[in-house]
Amino acid sequence: MLLGALLLSQLDIRAGLFSNNALTATQIEGDTFPKTLTDAIGARYTLEQPPRRIVSMTIGTDEILARLVPPDRVVGITGLADYPHFQTSPDTIPGD
Repeated sequence: MLLGALLLSQLDIRAGLFSNNALTATQIEGDTFPKTLTDAIGARYTLEQPPRRIVSMTIGTDEILARLVPPDRVVGITGLADYPHFQTSPDTIPGD
């Protein structure tokens, strides 16, 4: 019942993600750091410095990160990942 209530409470947020049937992109302000990001529902986040570590939440993102970034920057991957590239990654996260 609690899960159902949580899902229903999020419907208005999810509806706000779409404009003309297309996902609204995150807006980024600033050419250098700090940068301010505004997401699809208008929430604003400020990044004071470039991100140093990455957590992947899906197997697709695991695959992309395995090819694009050094493994020491990835601190979490899904439990489904099976890449030698990530043998030193300390944490796995349930995903997909």
